[in-house]
Amino acid sequence: MISTIMFSLAFGCAQWSSSLHRVSDVNVDTTRTGVRIENTIEKRKPRKRPSGTRVVRRTPPPPPPVNTDFCGHIDALEVLRTCGTDEDVTTRRTARTTIETEIRRATRTIGVPALIAKTQPATSALINIPTIYYTHAAAHTRDVTLLGQTIRIEATPASYTWHHGDGTKQATRNPGRPHPNKDITHTYTQPAASVNIRVDPTYRIRYRLPDGSWHSLPETLTTTGPTTTLSIHEARPYLTANRR
Repeated sequence: MISTIMFSLAFGCAQWSSSLHRVSDVNVDTTRTGVRIENTIEKRKPRKRPSGTRVVRRTPPPPPPVNTDFCGHIDALEVLRTCGTDEDVTTRRTARTTIETEIRRATRTIGVPALIAKTQPATSALINIPTIYYTHAAAHTRDVTLLGQTIRIEATPASYTWHHGDGTKQATRNPGRPHPNKDITHTYTQPAASVNIRVDPTYRIRYRLPDGSWHSLPETLTTTGPTTTLSIHEARPYLTANRR
């Protein structure tokens, strides 16, 4: 009977071991009855696919066709399109350089409006009293034909340099306003028969392509304004007799 029990235990352990593939270090404690199993590493059998199973790997879809119709055309110079080759990209960059060169040349040929510096008081000023400076500024737009296409060029004043005629100047980002506003002022300290004042505006240039998109040139354009004469006086107090 003991032999039968031992055979059953051995058979059961063999089946359990074949299903789990245990790798164990067995330590026998002789002071106690029984066996203690330690440091057991359990490994499972890899899953087998049923016979006849076929693994299908999906092929990624091909990329969309590249639209290269406009890569070298001026209309799509700034449109976000992808050109097919490095040669097409180089063509677009060359086209952009060409058109911006033509816009610079056209802007200098056409010219941007010069602004007239105005003061209050208009023709004379007093020393030690702030004189108000201002000008009338607006955007200037012009349509030109470049490379066989109509392109709109817009010049907008971005900053102003004021020359006071006494050796000093100041730069502002606004054109100033007449009295009672005092956005831009200058105080003269010495009388003068006449000083020549002017304002030099700096324009930011942008252009619109036939596709409707606006783009700016990286540089600005400064023009010199005409001079205006202003006389500077000193106000002196006088004592007069009180006539009754």
